[in-house]
Amino acid sequence: MPTDPNLEHLFISVAVAVVALLVIRTLSRLLAGIPFVSPQTVQQALTSAVSDCLILDVRQPAEFNDALGHIKGAINIPLGDIPARLADVRAQLQNHAHVPVYVVCRSGARATSAAKMLKKAGLENVAVMSGGMVCWKRAGLATA
Repeated sequence: MPTDPNLEHLFISVAVAVVALLVIRTLSRLLAGIPFVSPQTVQQALTSAVSDCLILDVRQPAEFNDALGHIKGAINIPLGDIPARLADVRAQLQNHAHVPVYVVCRSGARATSAAKMLKKAGLENVAVMSGGMVCWKRAGLATA
């Protein structure tokens, strides 16, 4: 059965573009020095009697309360508000520098941006929850 060389070329081009995008995303995460953790890791931190943690949800308030819900106890500060509130957030967390801060959004992109801001502001124990609330919900974890 003959194959169409144009279709083959298109398929290869799309595959190369997808791989390039994944490499770029991974490199930017590594260069930013921000760890990514699974929803199960965040859930385990929340239920652990040994340590405290803070969940920072950077979605808009309407998203925070939509069908995906939010993680019980999460603090909602939309990504766009973080630069203006960075000094307050940093001051509040200085007394809890050892407490991990897990940043969450819908899928992970905004959380990554927020985590970079927090890291640049001097907060050391910051991680992004991979896949955001979409993965949290897909994993069947409880929401508020």
